Amino acid sequence: GMPKSPSGKGGGAPDEAPLVAFLANCHLMKKVAGLTGRYVEMERYFMRKNVQKAIEINEVPEPGSGTKTMTVVDDAFFVLQKCGLRAVSYASVDTLSRVIRLIHETLSAEVVPFIRQSLADADPFGISQKDPLKALAALALHATGTGGPSPASPRALSNSLAPYCGVLNTAQAGAQYALRLRGELDRAALATLTHPRDRAAATSALSPLAESSRALAALSEEALDDLTDFLTARLRPRIDALAAVSFVISEADYAAAGVDDFGVAGLTAAVENEALTPGLCEALTEPGWDGLVRRVAEWVAGQVEALLRPGPSGGGGGGGGG
Repeated sequence: GMPKSPSGKGGGAPDEAPLVAFLANCHLMKKVAGLTGRYVEMERYFMRKNVQKAIEINEVPEPGSGTKTMTVVDDAFFVLQKCGLRAVSYASVDTLSRVIRLIHETLSAEVVPFIRQSLADADPFGISQKDPLKALAALALHATGTGGPSPASPRALSNSLAPYCGVLNTAQAGAQYALRLRGELDRAALATLTHPRDRAAATSALSPLAESSRALAALSEEALDDLTDFLTARLRPRIDALAAVSFVISEADYAAAGVDDFGVAGLTAAVENEALTPGLCEALTEPGWDGLVRRVAEWVAGQVEALLRPGPSGGGGGGGGG
């Protein structure tokens, strides 16, 4: 007959539980666990100290340099990449999981607070205080007190907001870097680990990097929302002027008045000169500029739609509908 398995059942694979228990409690595995713990602690120290050094030597982008982000994002993620790849080469899912958690904690405790504080430091008019009118007053006072260009000057506005845009860009780049790091470590883990169970566990262990990416993305989105609120507040007088315009007119009146009299050209010029200035386009990265344009366009469209809407909820527009 068939030989008996060690478990006492005929055929099939032997019961692995006793072997696993034996290995887990043997001197060699205990030694490996101790060395792993020391390695993780060394990695924690190395990671924190080097990211803190990256923050200490951080440089802001200079106008005309072609660089739109602070150096901290490249330096910090270079350090985190090295730490993550070392953990993958250890060929242990548990070790990788612990180091990835350290990367997430380092981003949460060091990088995100630094970027948040940098936004506050680079905010020239109190944009992040959620009070656009107060920010506009600070803008006017700044231009008057320094004897600088008119606050309506597109270039003056862009120059004042350039540092803020640089920090916003850095938060966006950090969110992208975190996702790229997750992808790179996932590919490296798949190439290093052989067992399908370990590969799946490694992929799951990388999920904290997605949390870090979301935290940085939320920071950049909040900053972009605050910037939009500030810029659209500058357009409010143009919108209020449109409220006095009657949109129900004859074709003869339209031909005689011309488009300018209905505020369209003025509103368009205001959007280009007081909100979406070329200088801001230069200061923001492509994703940031696209997000700003979309937000401003949606705000303007919503305001004009409210003016054209008939009834008490509409802005009036001379009672115009249709």
